[in-house]
Amino acid sequence: MASRRNPAEELVRQNLVRFRQELELSQPMAALEADVPLDALRRYESGRSNVDAQFLRRLAAAYGRQMEHFFLPEPPPAQPNLRPIYGLRLRPGAEYSEGLYQRLLKVVAEANEAERKKSASSPPKGQREGGKRKLDQ
Repeated sequence: MASRRNPAEELVRQNLVRFRQELELSQPMAALEADVPLDALRRYESGRSNVDAQFLRRLAAAYGRQMEHFFLPEPPPAQPNLRPIYGLRLRPGAEYSEGLYQRLLKVVAEANEAERKKSASSPPKGQREGGKRKLDQ
């Protein structure tokens, strides 16, 4: 089926698989991180269906990528600082207060930012800590 696809669709399909594998994620783990249906991810990666923009947007965020990376034959490396550390999901069909949900989204965004700053300020591997040289194995 892949041979009948246009080159742009095939490139997107290949990058879907490549980006997931670069992060060493299984399909179920990738679907969970991106909050997308597993069966849809399998269909898109196999080329049985064309991927839509909303799906790509979610995967791009989960993979630390920009959407346009899916369309490049030689995409740049992933940007781990784009990947969310914490997330917030709603149970399908659950009733919720929009105001509370927006406040929780803000808390999650602040927690992600704090973790990113903490990661950026930690010493590089192999640098001195407490007077002793930290060795990486």
